[in-house]
Amino acid sequence: MGLTTLLDSLRNKKQAAHRSKFSHYITLVRDLASGAEIDADEAGHVLTVADKSEDDLSRDVNLQQSRNTWAAQLQANQQASHDRLAAERDLATAQRALQAAYDKLLPAVDAAHDRVADANLRFLTTQGADSKLAENILDQELLQREAALIPELQKINAELKPLTSDRGRLQTALENAEFQHTQKTRSTGRVAWFVQAKDADELAEIVANLQSQLRQLSALIHPRERRQTELQRQLSDIHAEKLQP
Repeated sequence: MGLTTLLDSLRNKKQAAHRSKFSHYITLVRDLASGAEIDADEAGHVLTVADKSEDDLSRDVNLQQSRNTWAAQLQANQQASHDRLAAERDLATAQRALQAAYDKLLPAVDAAHDRVADANLRFLTTQGADSKLAENILDQELLQREAALIPELQKINAELKPLTSDRGRLQTALENAEFQHTQKTRSTGRVAWFVQAKDADELAEIVANLQSQLRQLSALIHPRERRQTELQRQLSDIHAEKLQP
């Protein structure tokens, strides 16, 4: 085994061991936050292995309890939003039918109004839970992953901006050149007058040159766009993890 491979293996084992210790500590924090009974000796052992103090444990349990509350609020908020949309659809249906059967449908309209009001109240009282969950993170590794991805995405976005601008400019120029070339050779596929032959040939060269430039640009743009999409997906996954309790 080479030195580089050995060092990588040792580093990976060290990271895995650290993560395992932290995982036990997180489990302890979440159990305590949920009200579970924990053996004092077991808790002390986990703190020692994870190199955490009692103050760390108290602070993290309080944070986890807050995250549990926010997660419940987020679920309630999402359900309220869903309920509100459903209620609003029912309300619109009832209102359209009201003209034809006002007396018959009036109770349904009133009921839909009540459901909208109830959903709105629940939505408003739980609003902001997603921001609280996203801004108060216990898992620092998650934040480190996010912090590593954001600059790379910003760099790719910055690289793509002039490239896509050039692509748009070249595509417009190519369309114009192809149109002019078609106009020169539109009747039988050949140039109508000898004096125009040079112009048509020049236009053909321009078209070929622009097509070549676009292919070269595409070779630069496509891998960046694929990486951009992948980074955006990873950041979206991280954001989804932040919203978990």
